[in-house]
Amino acid sequence: MGSSPPLLALAAQHLALDKAAPRVDLNCGCPANTVTGHGAGSSLLRSPQLVHDCVRAMVEAAGQHCTEAGAAFITLHARTKVQKYEGRADWALIARARQLLHIPVVGNVRAAAATPTTPTGRC
Repeated sequence: MGSSPPLLALAAQHLALDKAAPRVDLNCGCPANTVTGHGAGSSLLRSPQLVHDCVRAMVEAAGQHCTEAGAAFITLHARTKVQKYEGRADWALIARARQLLHIPVVGNVRAAAATPTTPTGRC
């Protein structure tokens, strides 16, 4: 959790190189006030440039090849901060992200929300 590219870079380097983590995540979806009040989580989305800078710093520090910011995939929460963890995910947003991006897109929804009628085939 964070919004400082240099600190996130140190964390990513530690996790990837010292702890051999298979992946490192920048959470831009958490709606909790204790997180967003510190400029992290979903509040990061107010500044796409800051998200880009954070991702780039993390990828470079972890020793990965950078293309654009360098994210290998994206997980989309597809709910608003006001919805928090309730309500329905907006599958249209997940599908739109898949159309726009050239990296894998993962739709993050509550397990209870996934049903046989969930439009996973479109995403």
